[in-house]
Amino acid sequence: MDSISRWVRIFEIVGLPPDPLVLAVAPRGAGAIAEALRAAVPAARLAELAIAARDRGLPLTLPEGPFHLALFDHAIDDIVSAAVAAEEGVDVNAEGRVGDPAAARARGGGPGA
Repeated sequence: MDSISRWVRIFEIVGLPPDPLVLAVAPRGAGAIAEALRAAVPAARLAELAIAARDRGLPLTLPEGPFHLALFDHAIDDIVSAAVAAEEGVDVNAEGRVGDPAAARARGGGPGA
């Protein structure tokens, strides 16, 4: 089952109303989520927050009103990983993956260096 099919199935299980407002927070955009939401609930409205846009200084705004569903597609993990890595002096690559703490400490970064 591909990513879009999995999201469609999640939307079916959740039982969204006919015209939900869905918040999707993702590192670079909610591509698969958006496509699956359109397939599962054509009248759905999607509020998308791309973390990469915030990092480029672009404003992140939300529509008014309650959300029926909030989805976090790796966004929280990326933010937390980057914050912890920065505190520990660990490299984080472009994909948000944490590098080797020992290598960072060997270069003089992080606690205990």
